[in-house]
Amino acid sequence: ERLAALLGPGLLGLSAIMQTMGLALFAVLLGLLVPEHRSRFISLPSGADAVSNRLFETLASRRSSGVWLAAAIVAGLTIGTFPSWLAEQLADLIGSPFSNLDLIISAMTSGSAGGRAILVIAVCLSAPVFEEVIFRGYLWRAISHGAPEWVAFGVTTVLFAAYHTDPVHVFALLPTAVFLGYLRW
Repeated sequence: ERLAALLGPGLLGLSAIMQTMGLALFAVLLGLLVPEHRSRFISLPSGADAVSNRLFETLASRRSSGVWLAAAIVAGLTIGTFPSWLAEQLADLIGSPFSNLDLIISAMTSGSAGGRAILVIAVCLSAPVFEEVIFRGYLWRAISHGAPEWVAFGVTTVLFAAYHTDPVHVFALLPTAVFLGYLRW
């Protein structure tokens, strides 16, 4: 709570946005080095088309059926509900000490409306988008470059959940990580 009070929701949100944006940019740049074919050597793309192709592969951009698009939209609008509920249940069950979620809640109930708006953007928009670029974009592509897709699914699912560090948050996010990995697969 002291960190939330010290930074305020605006600075806390801006630092979260900058952190995830920086990691995502780094992942995209690394993704440009992963060759298109199963080669053991790093290669730089030459020409605008090659850069564009690698960028689309790194970001996992591709056409999809309307059913998968609808599933992704519905999931995007509701995805936070289940992990939040599960985290609350787990925290009550094990008597969890102060967590990252508590920090966010504390920041959301203090500070200016503008600061809280920045924090909402960080938590609800920038973090999820940039995390997907990192985990289901670059890491998935890098892992599947040398291993089967199911390995990329498993590794990125576990790493995504573990990235959130707070044990309650990690376990609460596992079902969401599995679902997002399944959508990517």
